[in-house]
This record gives sequence, structure tokens and C-alpha cells, in this order.
Amino acid sequence: MARSRYLVFSNPVPGREAEFDAWYDRRHLKDVLATPGFVAAQRFRSAAGEGPDGTRYLAMYEVVGRDPVAALKRLRAKVDSAALLISPALDLGSVSASLWLPASEP
Repeated sequence: MARSRYLVFSNPVPGREAEFDAWYDRRHLKDVLATPGFVAAQRFRSAAGEGPDGTRYLAMYEVVGRDPVAALKRLRAKVDSAALLISPALDLGSVSASLWLPASEP
């Protein structure tokens, strides 16, 4: 079964990093993993201080199944519902997300 990756780069609103981290770790990752097809998640902080487009955080999700695009559509349909609340500590203008399909076997 194909294992794709969904990468989300982001930053917290200035001065709200602790709230951002708490929301991501205690709520958001669990909400995403409740979406069919999303099976694993891990957060990263840039070792260089910032990543692409000035972002400092990366959330990497593992997506399994024959149609990862459909899994992503299911996730996006939940945004801002009770099933996937977005924290006001997330700087929405910093968010960059992309789905990556396997290009080789592990």
C-alpha cells in the first residue's frame, strides 16, 4: 500500500508560541489522525531557525491508501468544524502545505 506524505510548514502568531505548541500537540495532530487515511504524524522545528518561506515549524503526516488525494479532501472538508478546529495562535498567512507521493520503493 502506498505511503504518501503531507507536509505542512507554519509559524505561530508572534508571542503565542506556547499556545501554538499546546494546540498542535494536544489537539490538532489527534484531529488530523482521526481522518481516514492519515496514520501517523510528527512535528519538527527548523534546526537553522527557519525553513521555506521563513517558516519555523513542519508537521509531517503519513497518508496510506490508493487515493491520498481523497484523504486530503476529507481532511480539508473538516477544517473549521468541531472535528478540526484551527487555533488563533496559528499564523494562517505562514501556512504552506503539499502532498507528496512516493517516487520510489523504500
